[in-house]
Amino acid sequence: ELASKGKTLAAKAVHGTGWIVSDVPDPGLASANTRDVVVQGILLLGVSLLVISLTVRLLLNRNRALKSMGEQLRDLNQQLRYQSLHDDLTGLPNRTLLEDRLRQKIAKSGRTGSRFLLALVNLNEFSRVNETLGYEVGDQLLKSAALRLTQRLREVDTVARFESDVFAIVMDIKNIAEAEFLTAKVLDVLQQP
Repeated sequence: ELASKGKTLAAKAVHGTGWIVSDVPDPGLASANTRDVVVQGILLLGVSLLVISLTVRLLLNRNRALKSMGEQLRDLNQQLRYQSLHDDLTGLPNRTLLEDRLRQKIAKSGRTGSRFLLALVNLNEFSRVNETLGYEVGDQLLKSAALRLTQRLREVDTVARFESDVFAIVMDIKNIAEAEFLTAKVLDVLQQP
């Protein structure tokens, strides 16, 4: 009866005094149990590999997301820096950036003896344009003036929006004659229809 349940009885002599009867697993069932253990081990290994694979995928996705967030943060910082140093309407340097450029020119002039010109250009009757034609037309006039100045002056020159209708221009010059020439050029650019 025990053999049918996968067990056999084994008897052992204990120091010649008596017998102990114990259950011993059937050798045929031992190999079946070993197969079960192997199958369970393979399943456990498969599940472990799946968990590792999903964890790695999750970490890679997180890494990509963090990298993307880092790039977005860098872009936003650059955008904020640009906005803090440039006029919203014209895109020209604002007073803060103008002051920095002037400090650089003054320092360079002190070191090398170079010269520069600071010209402030006011658009005459600008307030009347805003009052009679509206702020949208006034904004278009400011944008047009900024575009003309930046397109017609040298790349090394700084054109900044100083106040509402005042532009500041910083230019390297060699002498007074060049300053007069460049000032006349600025006025000519702005007087054209």
